[in-house]
Amino acid sequence: MADVIIKEMILDAPDQVVKLDASIDNIDEQISAFEDKRDSIKGSVCDKVATDLESYLMGTKFAPVSNFYMQKGSDYNQSLISSGSLVDWKIYEIINVDATCSSTTEFVTEGDTTSDFIPTEDISFILSPSTRVYSTIQSSTYDAGNDETTVVIDDTVLDPATFLEIWKFKYSYIASDDPTIDDFKTQWDFGHDYLVLPMGTSGTYGILDNIAKLTLAKNLLFANRTKVNDSITILAPFE
Repeated sequence: MADVIIKEMILDAPDQVVKLDASIDNIDEQISAFEDKRDSIKGSVCDKVATDLESYLMGTKFAPVSNFYMQKGSDYNQSLISSGSLVDWKIYEIINVDATCSSTTEFVTEGDTTSDFIPTEDISFILSPSTRVYSTIQSSTYDAGNDETTVVIDDTVLDPATFLEIWKFKYSYIASDDPTIDDFKTQWDFGHDYLVLPMGTSGTYGILDNIAKLTLAKNLLFANRTKVNDSITILAPFE
């Protein structure tokens, strides 16, 4: 006996496929529009602000540039992830002292340099033109008899054979300390929020969440489209 419902499903399937194709095309257009917005906010806002900040820090606030180094953290200017930040950085200043590396965690300087090497402060070393390492100061002890200071660090990062330069922590972001940096942060944070805000009671403008949800919707429609299209031939023997 013929199954009327199955027959109706088969007859209706081509029109459903056409409608699903149109819906998928519409979602593709929406995704493309959001991707354009994503790229513009990232490049023309966040990346530009980060470049402007770096120019301000290295050359204006801290000069000459050769005496300072900007260490960028893993979240610095990562505008496409929720943990991204414009202020994940530290500034280091080169310390001109005569020093000898005595182990992977210790170096010795001439004279009393305890005021330069304060326990718990960050410190950096250049071991080769392409190798910079980081640690924190554990202790600095002055030996008046030998007129030298022994500095111990927390991490086994030194190499007596390639010990070249010492850089001490100079500055990191402090809210309200520098209005120029605060302004940069406000601009960057606005763009970052525009990108990463999840849909919810705080708003629905988050570009990345819009892309993610539209992509999910597209995948669901495509799965339906495949099933409906296959039904034309697979259900034929059962009508």
